[in-house]
Amino acid sequence: SYSLSEVDIWLCIPCGTDDDIISRSRIIYRKSNDLLYCLFGKFLIMNEDKKARWKNMIYNWVVVYLSNYIGCIIGAGIIGYFGELYKQEPWITYVREIAVAKTSHTFLVVFVRAVAANHLVCLAVIMATAAETVEGKLAAAWWPVMVFVVLGLEHCVASMFLSSVSFFYGSTCSFSDFLVKNLIPATLGNMVGGAGLAGAAYYYLHVWQPSPRTPSSPSSPSSSLA
Repeated sequence: SYSLSEVDIWLCIPCGTDDDIISRSRIIYRKSNDLLYCLFGKFLIMNEDKKARWKNMIYNWVVVYLSNYIGCIIGAGIIGYFGELYKQEPWITYVREIAVAKTSHTFLVVFVRAVAANHLVCLAVIMATAAETVEGKLAAAWWPVMVFVVLGLEHCVASMFLSSVSFFYGSTCSFSDFLVKNLIPATLGNMVGGAGLAGAAYYYLHVWQPSPRTPSSPSSPSSSLA
């Protein structure tokens, strides 16, 4: 059975995705789709028009990643800690152990979970983009994110926020352990899940066109008799 504190976290995390989609702000799972364009051609087409550059994309990606982390720390401090959102039981015991729990798995386990997580999150963005109303966008984005949280998958931005709350409330986990055992493998897995499973698949299905084959000329009768 699941505790009340776990259900509370599950219900809150999708709100961030909904807010990002409606406000068209930037979060790292959207930038993992940008990597797709570099890897599979569209970015190269943009380069021909001098509208984009590799260094611009990488710069944008780094800025968005660091900004996400700063925002998670600020949000965890203002809402989670100074707002005393998790001060009472059962939440305080649960959030103190979040960072410890996130560092209890191997690098490979976190990486694989992160691949699946960002595939679901990118699916939420794609579904929300297809919706035409605000209500439709909210409903489409909510469920894939809810699924990844309930399944215990790993997303780097979610880990940034949850670990920050855990550290504010006195987690016994060290930041170096969190960085090496969770954040790095989660980030790498999110990149693969976003640019590979989501971006590459949709690019192949809806954008990529194979080069037309040149028909071979039929051999002349004289050459076949020779």
